[in-house]
Amino acid sequence: MIQIDLEKKSSEIKTIISVYTKESFIGFFADFIRNNTIRGFEEFSVKIKSKLKDSLYLIALRLSTDEGSIHFEFNEETKKDLFRIADIINEIVSYFLASNYTEKYLHKGSQVKYDLFIHETTFKNYFQNGVLNFVEQEINHIINMFSPYDEKIKEKTGLDLYSFINFYYLTEKVYKEKVYDTQSFLLDKAFYYAVTDKSGFDLNKLSEETKSKFLDFHERPHLPLVFTKSDFIKFIDADKLDYLLNIFSIDLENKIDFTFYTQKNPLDLQPIVKLNDNEYLNIFQKQIPTSIYNHLFTILGDNQKSLTQLYQRRGKLVFEEETLEIFKNFFKDKNTKIFRNYYLNGCEQDILIIHNKIAYIIECKTSKFREPLRNTEKAYTRIKEDFKTSIQEGYNQCLRVENEIFNNDKIIIETKNEKVEIDTNHISNVFSIVVTLERYGAIQTDLSLLLEKENEEDYYPLSIFIDDLEIFLLSLYKKFNNPYRKFEEYLEIRQSLNGKIMSADELDICAMFLKNSIVLKKLISDDAFIIPDPLLQNIFDEMYFKKEIKIKLKYKSKILDHFN
Repeated sequence: MIQIDLEKKSSEIKTIISVYTKESFIGFFADFIRNNTIRGFEEFSVKIKSKLKDSLYLIALRLSTDEGSIHFEFNEETKKDLFRIADIINEIVSYFLASNYTEKYLHKGSQVKYDLFIHETTFKNYFQNGVLNFVEQEINHIINMFSPYDEKIKEKTGLDLYSFINFYYLTEKVYKEKVYDTQSFLLDKAFYYAVTDKSGFDLNKLSEETKSKFLDFHERPHLPLVFTKSDFIKFIDADKLDYLLNIFSIDLENKIDFTFYTQKNPLDLQPIVKLNDNEYLNIFQKQIPTSIYNHLFTILGDNQKSLTQLYQRRGKLVFEEETLEIFKNFFKDKNTKIFRNYYLNGCEQDILIIHNKIAYIIECKTSKFREPLRNTEKAYTRIKEDFKTSIQEGYNQCLRVENEIFNNDKIIIETKNEKVEIDTNHISNVFSIVVTLERYGAIQTDLSLLLEKENEEDYYPLSIFIDDLEIFLLSLYKKFNNPYRKFEEYLEIRQSLNGKIMSADELDICAMFLKNSIVLKKLISDDAFIIPDPLLQNIFDEMYFKKEIKIKLKYKSKILDHFN
């Protein structure tokens, strides 16, 4: 196997990109992250494997080098540099795992080959896939977690919790206003006639205002992502704004220490770049709520006791409550019985829902999914350990209740306030669901890879990331007259899909089901191996932007009134 020097490869990228001015280069990729589908970069978009992660990597690399002199704009010459950069990134990512492809791997049916498959799919999911959810979900996570700490947050930062959230909404408000303002030249009929004039495009046929707007946009297509303090000052006090910008921005003039693809990217915590004393550039606005969450967690957990309390709150209280709320919003009719933090034969369980003679056994797992290592042997051990303390443990807890329901005519459920006897003869079906705080990728969507069952004929549970669960249930409720039956149908289908599907994202499978559940059933009956089209997930974006999926906000900022 050919050895490569990862630091040298990163330095090679730095050499290519450092000739360009920092603002023009990072501005291009900030715009690419948000608008790549409409900018005409199809060839480059195909070549770059992870549009978000790879773009953030390149921006961080550019922030780690000195200023350049060439203005970057997308053309045939710069496209060559972009293609070369994409090739190097793909080479780097491939090499991370290449050292594990030994003679043992090539031996058909070997355990090493199986371990490597688990390792590679998990590694790529961890490092190349961002968390795709809706910003309302991120805002609600902040409110649910930190609202009791509002006074402490004020003491430590000088801002209340809601000022942090308002700051995010202000960035979106300013962005939308600037999109309209910077591209207003498109609304001028004279511009349309100039562009379509067969004799050629003549700037002099445009008004001074239209000409100026067009030239500004041509020079800085990322301009809608640029804001100034004055854009915010009427909504937020200057000292508070200074605090927020200091916390969440990186100064363009200060070189950061960044080299490796798998290194923690500082843009995860600081997704804004300070261009100069007056201007700031939003790199990835959707990251701002996540950065707020992480910042608040850090300042509130500044000692071991406080940190332990935060972790306990996030797990037992907040995460379980969020999961319960999602199911309560779905099972709305009076025929629903819900038990939370109940005991069965002395064992504590999370949630049990009985609806229309169906029992839904739900366990909530918050265990940390650690960064996969490069060495397959060590990585596989870690991946399996993390799986065991989360999804496997959740399944075992569900199975405990399943067995009691199947093996007894009656079971006794005990909660803090009541003791209830349930006649299991009135339960016609049972489903187990393990809800996780993090996405685990392919090992979660195809449980046959790692889940250990007592008996081969036992059914698999559904294991799903909490935000995916919320989006899917909201979609079912909107699309079908009987969403309960469709959810039951989905759970039945999912039990049969393990071992027959290749996907790192449960929403890929949800989208297939929403599009045509009959075809999905037929594929299963034909014993086909299924690889879902990830573009099918666009159905959720479409429903969201049509306001068919509505996530109820726990806090409605007054800034939102400006979006209407």
